[in-house]
Amino acid sequence: MSAGTTFTAEPRCQHCGSPQCPGSCLQAKQYAQLLAQKYAQMQNALAQQNALAQQNAVAQQNAVAQLAGLNHQFGRQQMPLPKAVEVADIVGWRIWRLNTHTGLLHSYARDDIWQPGAIMEGMPSDHGSAGVWAFKDPRNARVKMQTAPLQVMGSVRLWGTCIEHRLGWRAQFARLMSLDEIAIAPFAQRRPWRSELADRRDISREEKAALRWLRERYRLDAV
Repeated sequence: MSAGTTFTAEPRCQHCGSPQCPGSCLQAKQYAQLLAQKYAQMQNALAQQNALAQQNAVAQQNAVAQLAGLNHQFGRQQMPLPKAVEVADIVGWRIWRLNTHTGLLHSYARDDIWQPGAIMEGMPSDHGSAGVWAFKDPRNARVKMQTAPLQVMGSVRLWGTCIEHRLGWRAQFARLMSLDEIAIAPFAQRRPWRSELADRRDISREEKAALRWLRERYRLDAV
């Protein structure tokens, strides 16, 4: 090759590796179908969450109207607020955001990092939103998880000072017990678990590989 001559690599299909494929091979079509299915699942989950939020809003309006009637009936006497109680052991479900650069879980609404084996601590009170949150029903956590990619759902053990709400609790202490489900981002570039899985087009297999990798990182047994 003479000086100044540049070599250009022959373009190849990222799915089948063939230089003759224009990107319409069977592997590419299968991958597009998987992405479409994943997008449809996320849209359905978002619609379910919106419907649930609307139901909660209606229930809250009804509760406010009922409270107004009680206040009028009993001379505007205020209903008692939820009170903090001491509990020894409660199991709840919550979701986390997965940081693929560190491989660590972050709280959904805050940037608190859940380190492997660590005990998370908050201080719930009768007012505000302090404390470690968890759902009573895993179905609520599952619906919330499907609204965005790279979300993980699992169970936690709660104890100490706890305040009960209609859908869950706010607790003083919490420890991670299990990691049960994960929602993979189809277009995420960084995948720390990808060494375990050569075929990245199979979303369901990749989610299982990611969950297995994450459980090992947090020293949790599979459930």
